[in-house]
Amino acid sequence: MIEVNLNFHIHCQRPIWGIINSSSKFKDSRYRIYINDDLITERSWVWNNEYLNENIWMHGEDNTNYIVKLEPVVHIPDQAKFIIDGFRITNTTADIEKIDDLQVNFTLR
Repeated sequence: MIEVNLNFHIHCQRPIWGIINSSSKFKDSRYRIYINDDLITERSWVWNNEYLNENIWMHGEDNTNYIVKLEPVVHIPDQAKFIIDGFRITNTTADIEKIDDLQVNFTLR
């Protein structure tokens, strides 16, 4: 097993109605990060016009495919649009493929 450092940005766009709405269910936008089927973290999104840098360490195997998935945790889908951006592995070689805004696959080499 090798230690692998994943580094990427999480962006979130929230509509004005979701930011100013007095109902707590629309203010509570969260996301979960999974690697394959393992939950790594869940975070609340409380910022406007900002992004977060995720810095995750994991143990991995060479020539193994991994899936990083962001799962929005929202009351309705239009309340927040999350995006994974700038995905990179900083300490080892890997083939990286961004599938869509919420999923990145990589294979360690």
